[in-house]
Amino acid sequence: MKNRSRLDIAAAVLDIAESGARKTEIMYQAFLSFPQLEEYLEILQSRGMLEYTAGKKRYNTTKEGKKFLQGYKEVGRFLMPQSNKLTTPEINELRQRKDMVGQWKAGEEVTITK
Repeated sequence: MKNRSRLDIAAAVLDIAESGARKTEIMYQAFLSFPQLEEYLEILQSRGMLEYTAGKKRYNTTKEGKKFLQGYKEVGRFLMPQSNKLTTPEINELRQRKDMVGQWKAGEEVTITK
């Protein structure tokens, strides 16, 4: 897996937490160590992009976090309009669909043919 920027990692965490996720889910799906996870959870919460629901022990992306994700995806499309490779958040989205489960791993490079 190539090195990811802090923005890429933050976007992955927010994308995973959009429908609510526990720490371990975020850690494994975003390919983070526990100390890295703790750092990103703290940063994203302090900026109002991520919230924690203690009763459910789940992290959820806030409205601010969703705005960030939308902007992140738009910038990515602007910089690489001809790209046919999926990003980690896009692969995670596909993995959530029943018919796509297990076909790709997050971070894996996938080429789409038309």
